[in-house]
Amino acid sequence: MSNVSHIRTFQHRLEQARSAKAGIKPADQVHWDAVTARVDEPEIARLIVRHFDRMAPAMKAQQPGLYLRAKMVLANDFQARDKASKEVRNRLVQSVSRGIGEVAYLAYRCLRLLFRALRDLAALVSQRRRQNRPLFHH
Repeated sequence: MSNVSHIRTFQHRLEQARSAKAGIKPADQVHWDAVTARVDEPEIARLIVRHFDRMAPAMKAQQPGLYLRAKMVLANDFQARDKASKEVRNRLVQSVSRGIGEVAYLAYRCLRLLFRALRDLAALVSQRRRQNRPLFHH
C-alpha cells in the first residue's frame, strides 16, 4: 500500500470514529461537516439553532460546540445589526434637528425683517422719522 492509501484509510477511520462517537452515521457526518464549515454565516447559524431547538433537541448534547458557535454568531449578528440601526437613527435625528434649526433661524430672520419694516413704516407714516436714518435699517 502506498502512503496515499494509508492516509485515505486513516482519514476514513477517523471520520468513522468521530461519527460513531457522536452517534451520527458517516453519511450524515459529511453533511454536518459542510454545515459546520459555514456556521459563521448568520443564515446558516439561524438554521442550526432552529434545528437544534425545535426539531432535534437531543442533538445539542451530541454537537454542543456547533450549537454554541451558532448562538455566538447570531448574538454577534444581532449586535452588528443593532449598532447599524442606531447609527442610522442617530443620523436621521441629526439631520432632522439640523433642518428644524435652519427653519427656526429663517423664521426668526423673516420675523425680524417684518418687525423692522413695520417699525420703519410706522415712523414714516407718523412723520417722526429722523432725517439721517435710512428707510430700512438692517
